[in-house]
Amino acid sequence: MNFAVGYALLVLSIFPVRDRFGLAGIWWVIAAVNVSLAIKQTIDFRRISRLKIQPSD
Repeated sequence: MNFAVGYALLVLSIFPVRDRFGLAGIWWVIAAVNVSLAIKQTIDFRRISRLKIQPSD
């Protein structure tokens, strides 16, 4: 879900960023999206890995 939302926002912002900042702006947005996705994935992984698996009886 993180990647779907992150890259959807990237796709929606490409043309406005290109028009305002050019190709360099697109690269900065791509880098920012990738960093934010890495942070979000790390947070989600840590949250999920803290959940304890309950043994079934």
